[in-house]
Amino acid sequence: MNHLFRSFAWYNDGRQIPEATDDDAWSDLTTGTVYGNIYNRFAVNTGKLAPPG
Repeated sequence: MNHLFRSFAWYNDGRQIPEATDDDAWSDLTTGTVYGNIYNRFAVNTGKLAPPG
């Protein structure tokens, strides 16, 4: 795993969402990621952020 990321949050299916810890890493991503408390569009578009139900 890239040192610019650390595990922070999970999708509701149990998969971890990596956290970008650097502005450059955040801007270059094409997969679901969180930066602080902000989820990128790829994470949001999964539809798996809210608890099931």
